[in-house]
Amino acid sequence: MNPEAVTLFGVGDAIDVAVSDALAGGGGRTHLVTVPSGWIGSADPVVLRLETPAGERALRSLVEHDGHGERVVALCRRSTPASSATGVRAIARTCSGSHDFTLAWHDGATDPEEIDRLARAVVEQVRSRTHSHFDEVALPG
Repeated sequence: MNPEAVTLFGVGDAIDVAVSDALAGGGGRTHLVTVPSGWIGSADPVVLRLETPAGERALRSLVEHDGHGERVVALCRRSTPASSATGVRAIARTCSGSHDFTLAWHDGATDPEEIDRLARAVVEQVRSRTHSHFDEVALPG
């Protein structure tokens, strides 16, 4: 695992804690951002929780950021309305022009086992590279 911290734009809930714990199990660290302040230019790799104000704001400001290939994993609930999901895909594809971007859909895990599976899958995505600059995957939980 990269010794640099993973920046996680979220809310500090059970999913964020589980992702942080899963990263720590591999020797990684997490920098949790819960305030909707926008993209942090030095962040790499990054997990964006798009159902949170911090994650949504970071994605919208990432469009304006000239990247240098940062690894970005954006989590989005499958229950997102179709019109919003289309908009998220469009923004993600735009961002993939200068970032290694994965749009990862999940069901909004609530029980501890689902949350743990989701967290492990997120860590796998953070550690992988898409090689195409854009990938779209379905995660458990």
